[in-house]
Amino acid sequence: MNPTQLILAFALGLSISGVSSAQAPAGGANHRGRPGAMVRAHLLKKFDTDGDRQLSEAERAAALEQFKTNHPDLFAKADADGDGKLSMDERIAMRRAIWKHVLAKFDTDGDGKLNEQERKAAREAFQQRAKKRPAE
Repeated sequence: MNPTQLILAFALGLSISGVSSAQAPAGGANHRGRPGAMVRAHLLKKFDTDGDRQLSEAERAAALEQFKTNHPDLFAKADADGDGKLSMDERIAMRRAIWKHVLAKFDTDGDGKLNEQERKAAREAFQQRAKKRPAE
């Protein structure tokens, strides 16, 4: 899995982890180019069928099903107990593993965090990946 897929999966994991974590900012879609926020905004646009700016249980389930379909290997790896769901511990483990991969790809100065230039590179990689995804 390439880094942009990892960013997408990371942000999706964050977005489907809870109803409140998928809320759009009060002022609209001001995500300032952050990959996770961009994915949350995309998820709301795609899965928030009732328009309340948060993902209900059913809407999160639909997002999770798409994640399973689009990323079966990543989901299988993350679903350590094989129950078809991601527990809080499994989501945390997935986020940590993905973050390691993101840092390995984009943390060019090796300081363990992403500076503005590195975030920009990650954001651009995510945006390019999003443009390449077929319409669903």
